[in-house]
This record gives sequence, structure tokens and C-alpha cells, in this order.
Amino acid sequence: MDQNQNFKVGSPNVFIEAAKDALWSLQAWLTQCMSSRTKTININGTQYNIIKYLSEGAFSYVYLVSDADNVYALKKITNGGFEGEVGCYQRFKSKYIISLLNYSIQDGAINLILPYLKKGNLQDYINLNSTLDERMSLQLFSGVCQGVQVLHNHYPAHSHSRSSYPPSSIDQDVNDEEGDQPGHVPYAHRDIKPGNVMLADDGTPVLMDLGSCIKARVRIHNRSQALVQQDMAAEHSSMPYRAPELFDVKSDTTLDEKVDIWSLGCTLYALAYSHSPFEDPKQAAQGGSIAMAAQSGRFTYPANDTHSDTFKAIIEACLKIDPSKRPTINQLISMTEHALSVGV
Repeated sequence: MDQNQNFKVGSPNVFIEAAKDALWSLQAWLTQCMSSRTKTININGTQYNIIKYLSEGAFSYVYLVSDADNVYALKKITNGGFEGEVGCYQRFKSKYIISLLNYSIQDGAINLILPYLKKGNLQDYINLNSTLDERMSLQLFSGVCQGVQVLHNHYPAHSHSRSSYPPSSIDQDVNDEEGDQPGHVPYAHRDIKPGNVMLADDGTPVLMDLGSCIKARVRIHNRSQALVQQDMAAEHSSMPYRAPELFDVKSDTTLDEKVDIWSLGCTLYALAYSHSPFEDPKQAAQGGSIAMAAQSGRFTYPANDTHSDTFKAIIEACLKIDPSKRPTINQLISMTEHALSVGV
């Protein structure tokens, strides 16, 4: 959930948000205390030992757990609507997308068992390596794009999810014809950012946190539907990486998977310069400036920038205000492969 809101200093909303933050922190502390007393959790007959608390999101907590053989990440989601996230984990199978190994629903919350990737996420990598050369940035970016390609190029009839574990009945959209070809049902992640990309032991980028993932093509007929999409984006799409069409959703339009292309452009920029192009680290708390900057589409490169024009052309292709002018994921992968081949 995006906690950066468009508030002015001194607004009563600031105090409301501070109270929410305090409540979330208290809930996290209580959850940790409970887990320290409840040392194990049983999921579908498998006993997992809770080793330690790892992190938290707005509606989720992550723990390191183990069974008799291995260690895993346990993600506990405490809000409703988690069926869609489980469905997406079951639907998309790729080495570039994190796997769901087991899950259960208990006491109104869902427990997901996921691989534990000790290298952490791409944001951790950026923080530890403030300067990445172009080739490394593009190699990591290419892996992220491969994961996104699985979502954007989804054909339910070709899915192998029915033979997956846990059992799934999620592919009820087999006969949908929502994409560019019969049977093509593209999905959009809607919250692509370095913090949602894990690194496997071999360094492969692995897309995670599919709680924001939905069918990509959403037709907006009226203002009421537009506001629903805006609210969804405010909750699930992180502001510095959010596409401009999600800040102010128009009536009589169609949202599509190009929202992810914008986020990918922001992610490549972050790999090169350590932050989103619309996020001034000196003014990180001023969410309003991020929203306005993204909707204007204007951004700059550092004054001492040495990155090639080929590299920056990929970023600029993604960060077009008009979604129809952004490349498809297939075109973006081709651009990235070309840049790697010419040795940027």
C-alpha cells in the first residue's frame, strides 16, 4: 500500500496518518510477540517453525520459517481480498516470478509459504551498490521484464496452473478475449518497483507481491468507475513508480498493461540513479510533488550523468505520458537486448 499521500504540512490529515502509522507499528509489535509465543504454524499438514520476524507491509507480515528440510518466507496477509493474490501465484509459472509453495486460510487471514531468497530485493541491492554500471543495470532490468512478459502475454488456454500445487480453479477466464488475439488475457502487476523484485541465489530477478495484479484491460465508462480505479491505485501502486493515468483516471477510457511499462522505466532509472525519476530524495515526504511530477512527465538526469544515449532512450520510451506511445513488453525486451548486444 502506498502510504505517501498528497497532504500539506499542518493538515489534520497528517495527524490521522501519524495515528495510522502508530497503530500499524503497535499491531506489528503485537504480532511479533504472538509469534514468539506461538513457535509453530501448521499449513496443510506441514509444521513450520517460526524463526524470526523479517518485515511488514500495510496489511502483511513476513517471517522466516523452516520445516524439517528447508527455510522459507511466511507471508501473513491480514486484510480480505487475498483470493486474487493466491490465484495469480497459481496462474503464472516462471523462474522470474516467485512461486507459491503452500498456503492456508486461518482466522480470516491467509498464510503464504514462499521461497526464502536471502539476497533480498532489488531495492536492497541498489542501497548497497549506489552505482551500477549500465550493463549490470540492463541485465537486471531484462530479468524484471521477463517476469512482466509472463503477465502481459498470458493465454489461459496454455496455462499449466491446473496441475500446480496448491490445487487451483482460477483459470475461469479461458474463454475471455480481452487482449490483442483470441484467448489473450493480459494481466498487469500495477506495483512494479525495486522493492517488489527479489534476487535469487544466482542473481536472477524474481517478481513478487502479486496482491496488486489484476486483468490489465479495464474499461472506464463513468466517473464512479474512474474513482474506484484511482482508489485501487492509491492503495496498491507505489506513488514514485505509479503511471500518470492512475493518478487521475479519466472517464471513457481503457486502462491497460502499459501502466507496468511506465513503472519499468522508473525502475531502470532507479537502477542507474538510486531512486525514481519523480522522487527527489531531498523531498521524499512531499508526496504531492511526486504526483505532479509524474503527471507532467518531466524529469531530469543528474548533472554529472555519464550514461549513454542508448540507455536513456529506453527510459524515455517507457516514460511517455500517452500510454499508447510506450512500447509493449515484447518491444521493450527487444530494445534491452539490442542495448546489451551493442555493449553499452
